[in-house]
Amino acid sequence: MIPTLTFFHVLHPLINFIISIATPFISMENNVDHLSWREISVIDYIEGATRTRINWIGNFNIKPDIVENIFYITKTKAREVIIGSCRQWQAFVSDSCFSLHVIPEGNWKNLDGKKEPLTDWINSQCRSQDPTLFKFDGKRFEDNKIITTFDIIKKKRLIVDGLHRAYALQKACNDGIKIPELKILDCYGSKIEVIFPCDIHQL
Repeated sequence: MIPTLTFFHVLHPLINFIISIATPFISMENNVDHLSWREISVIDYIEGATRTRINWIGNFNIKPDIVENIFYITKTKAREVIIGSCRQWQAFVSDSCFSLHVIPEGNWKNLDGKKEPLTDWINSQCRSQDPTLFKFDGKRFEDNKIITTFDIIKKKRLIVDGLHRAYALQKACNDGIKIPELKILDCYGSKIEVIFPCDIHQL
C-alpha cells in the first residue's frame, strides 16, 4: 500500500528548514545584551582600583604583595567586561548594582544604613540636582573604567569608583545617545567585606 502524503508531511520539513535558518539570528538578537566576563589577575584589579577614594585594603598603606595575598586567602577573584551599547549597559545596571550612597541617611559608619540601589540613586539625583550637572560628555570617558565589587552570597554589586560616570551613561541611554565603549573591573567572592571593610556590611 502506497502511503498518502498529507499536508503535514509536506509542511513539516519546510517548518524545520525555516527554523534552522532563523535560529542563529534569534540567538544573535538574544546575545546583543549578553555580558561576556573575562577573568583577569587580581594585580590588574588592584592597580585599577587604586583610583577609588573609599576605604579599602588597597588604600591602607599595605604592600601590594600583601594585598594580593589577602585576595588569595579570601578566594576573591577578579574579572572584566567590555560594554559597548546601551542594551549591555542596561543589562549590567539591572544586575543588582548599588551606589555608595547610604539610605535613609548617614555614611558607612551607620550600622542601620543601607546602600541605595543604583537606579534609585540615579532617579533621586535627577529630581534633586541640576540636570546639567552630570550631562554626558564623551571626553570624560577617555579613561573608560568603572570599578565594582560583587558579593556572590548576597548577589549584589557595589560601584566603588565611577558613580557619576554611571549616572552620565544612564542619562545618555535614556536620551538615546550612543555611549562609548567602557570597561568594568570587578572583584568578586564570598568575603569581599575583607577587601572593602567599610561598605559591604550595608549591602
